[in-house]
Amino acid sequence: MERSVWAWTSVLFCNEFVRAALFYVWVPLIVPHVDHVPIGWVGFCTSCQFAADAATKLCYGIAAARGYARLLLRCGSAVSVVSVVTLLFVHNATSLWMASVLFGFGAASIWPAALSHYGRQTEGAKGESLAKAFVPWMTGTGVGMFLPNVLLHHRPIIKVVLVFASLVVFACTWLIQPSGRDATPSLRREVQLVRILSRKVKIFLPPMLIQTLIIGTVSPYLALFAVKSLHLHPEQYALLLIGIGVMTVCLLIPFGKVSDKLGRLPLLCAAFFTSSCSIVALAISHTWGQAFIPGVMFGVSFGVVFPAWNALFMEAVPHWLHTRAVGLFTSIEDSGTALGPLVGALSWQYIGPTGPFLLSGSLMALLAVYFAVWWKRSLK
Repeated sequence: MERSVWAWTSVLFCNEFVRAALFYVWVPLIVPHVDHVPIGWVGFCTSCQFAADAATKLCYGIAAARGYARLLLRCGSAVSVVSVVTLLFVHNATSLWMASVLFGFGAASIWPAALSHYGRQTEGAKGESLAKAFVPWMTGTGVGMFLPNVLLHHRPIIKVVLVFASLVVFACTWLIQPSGRDATPSLRREVQLVRILSRKVKIFLPPMLIQTLIIGTVSPYLALFAVKSLHLHPEQYALLLIGIGVMTVCLLIPFGKVSDKLGRLPLLCAAFFTSSCSIVALAISHTWGQAFIPGVMFGVSFGVVFPAWNALFMEAVPHWLHTRAVGLFTSIEDSGTALGPLVGALSWQYIGPTGPFLLSGSLMALLAVYFAVWWKRSLK
């Protein structure tokens, strides 16, 4: 049991560390200077990575339910190792696109496997259980955005660390046992299950898409915004990331427990309203000092959102549909993440550096209203 816990923690941390380091630092900051690739192509390749990720996750649910989860994890991690090496060592626009797509295909099955695994651990405290999956996931993302910024002038070290982390993911996929069912229903039965599932998750579809569209719109351009608008040095930007990341990670499990006791919908409504205000404040900031508090508040609000939102979904879906539901859930969410970098690039180009942040703030305010209406109807 102990080995399984460490394997799941390691694979989640390293997978998201590599993804964040590549697509939030290496590709937007280093590739344009080394390979002379325009920022529009960078946004397109990042979107393609998430699109490939979403397509694979859609297939994962059905494949895992038929007993192929472990095979998908192992083959996918091997593909991601190849794509990481290509992104780091081959320098042209075509290879950037191909490696981005391959990484999306390869790394896609890790998160739905983890979500299904942790979602089945306890019936009464899903928020707390799912928060335990988000801790290594978000820690990996935070370290992936932080460490390469500190090591920008030591690129050989970055390359070694990223290759090593991708190899750790490959090794850990041989130790974990993803959840899945060995039964192989007929095609007709599979269609019936999809129809049942679609009725269950219909109310979840708008926030599924919008909240990840928000993350995808903002995340790839945080580093550029810090350099161009806040005029931060890498060390200052790293401190800002630490402030945001530490607050988010430290609050995941406590807020997961709170959501188990107080309910998911009121917390989600308050969290999205807070994040909307904080990201607008971040957009109009001009110094590190002005940006720090809104950044931390943004991190706090998403410390509420992640466990509460995923627990809300997992509770709404019957246990025997979890594997398929997780595949559909993560696929739709990643569709928003795939569209986000392109939307962010266009809003940056036509509005300016504040464009991605103002757009994301408006969408989060819309989500706060959506959850408020949902909460009001649930009380009737």
